[in-house]
Amino acid sequence: MKNNRNYNFDNISIFKAISVFLVVFIHISATPVVESNNRFFFIIFDILNQFSACAVPMFIFASGFLLFYKYQKTKLNYGNFLKRRFSKILFPYLAWATLYFFINLKINGELHLLVTGNLITLTLLITSYIKGLILGTHMYHLYFVAIIMQFYLLFPFILWTTKKYSYKIVLPLALIITFALSSYRPLYADRIFLTYFIFFFMGTYASKHFKSFENAIIKAKFTLSTLYIAISTINCYYMYQIYQLHETPALIITKSKFVITGIIGILFYYFVSMTIQKANTITSKKPQKRTIKSLLLKINSGSYYIYLSHPLALLMVEFIFRRQAHIGIIYKSALSFIAVILIVMPLSILYAKRKTIRKIKSEDS
Repeated sequence: MKNNRNYNFDNISIFKAISVFLVVFIHISATPVVESNNRFFFIIFDILNQFSACAVPMFIFASGFLLFYKYQKTKLNYGNFLKRRFSKILFPYLAWATLYFFINLKINGELHLLVTGNLITLTLLITSYIKGLILGTHMYHLYFVAIIMQFYLLFPFILWTTKKYSYKIVLPLALIITFALSSYRPLYADRIFLTYFIFFFMGTYASKHFKSFENAIIKAKFTLSTLYIAISTINCYYMYQIYQLHETPALIITKSKFVITGIIGILFYYFVSMTIQKANTITSKKPQKRTIKSLLLKINSGSYYIYLSHPLALLMVEFIFRRQAHIGIIYKSALSFIAVILIVMPLSILYAKRKTIRKIKSEDS
């Protein structure tokens, strides 16, 4: 089925903004899930963590969606494509990865080695720095950038594949590859683009057939909602077994958890994005009205910088209250969320806005 209207980019923009919140929820809830001895608090953070588990697949889906929409009917100049993509993604990544590298050296008591270390020590540090940049290991969330850059490098091949072969072949093959790598997890599997193949190709499919894709989601909204709640609940019990009951979960859940959660989560939150977009379009009489939609669109504009910088806020909260034994995990988590909402998000949005203004001015001059 061919699409007969232009795509409303508010849908995918809201989708990306939601995924930003989910990433923050995952990182705020991770420590309480692992360390909490209070069963009630564990359940709260477990729900928050597992109902947000599809965040990275959502980012991958959105990247595939937007790239394919832009280049499906446009001749791709590979050199210019990489230049534009990497200038937008790579330089901020290098800056933040370097900052986190030095922070980790400080935390581990190794910062002085940059000055006092011998040649072998400095060589090891430089090697560790370069390896960390390639693999995205300088902070726990940076692997996503390493994955996206792999997709950028291979995008001409992916674009050719989607034009050459039917999605009836491409999607099942991508699913098999993703399932195999995510199930058996060879070394660095979580940093290899193939582990996320199905999510990227889902994005290209949704972009190519967005009208039929959105219609299908609307028709299946109750099924998707039920599946999402059911799968997330099963995942919550999976974590409960590991960290509270100290049991080994069923192998079938361990093997299939990542793929199924990612696919259903993408479809469910895309439906949520469509619902928010439609509701605000109907009810908002003034374009400037500060609705949920407008706030999410602003968050989307700074989403990459929010993603890169939010762990710094979490580290700062941990550093400030590291000796305050009376401040428990739940309070630190709440303070971390407040710091992200009140500091990281506004600054990221402001920075993205200033960059856009500078770009417009430079193009006009």
